[in-house]
Amino acid sequence: MDHRIIGSFEGAVADNESIHIRLPFRLTPVETQFLVKHKIGRTVEAPQKMRACQPLVSYEVYRSLRKERISNQMEAYKMRKRESLESMVDKIIEGKRKKGRGIIPDRDAIIQNELAKIISLPFELIQQDYKEPWLKKDDYVPFDYAPPSTYLEKLKFLVFEDFHTNRKYFLTSGIKFGGHFLAYPGDPSKYHAEYIIFCEERDRKVTELFQKALDRLAHGVKKTLLIASLSEERNQLKYRKTRTNF
Repeated sequence: MDHRIIGSFEGAVADNESIHIRLPFRLTPVETQFLVKHKIGRTVEAPQKMRACQPLVSYEVYRSLRKERISNQMEAYKMRKRESLESMVDKIIEGKRKKGRGIIPDRDAIIQNELAKIISLPFELIQQDYKEPWLKKDDYVPFDYAPPSTYLEKLKFLVFEDFHTNRKYFLTSGIKFGGHFLAYPGDPSKYHAEYIIFCEERDRKVTELFQKALDRLAHGVKKTLLIASLSEERNQLKYRKTRTNF
């Protein structure tokens, strides 16, 4: 978030009540190109391992890791169960007392008895790793991430760089609103997008009909449509703010 890079989380950790997003974190090509160009991040690969035809590890290693993860899940589940029991143990004791069940165990004994009944998980989570569990640091080598090559890729990168670096906006994908980017004046979790940015290709100009359609959509969601392009004379970035009346 310090670099206003949004990306998207691909992982999840679930409990009994909800699912929480977690690493790994997926970046778009333009976000990756930006981080590499400005030396904020670097890209690596493990060609000797990832291109091999044989499995990266033996079945015994895989089974050991799976067993360890299930054990960790069980530990986390019992911890949440303990918290739940601690909040209701007084009611359990009161219920036993009303039923006249002889000697009533103390709080800790009741909690331990309930936890001892858990011999297996009611579910098993599928864990997504935020780093490759089979590879070591020495397996990675630098990888030259391809810079923008086509006209549209270059235009999208320049727009991203301009709004990110010069205008201090957050940018996310604008595909759900028919554009290439959504521009937020602040943290997208706290602000609404201000602009829908559409990048116009040099050999596929935006027609009047298409522009009206985009403008109507932007107007309907209370955003401003910007059409970005490069000037043919100096190859400079320029924006066209539309003002269609409805």
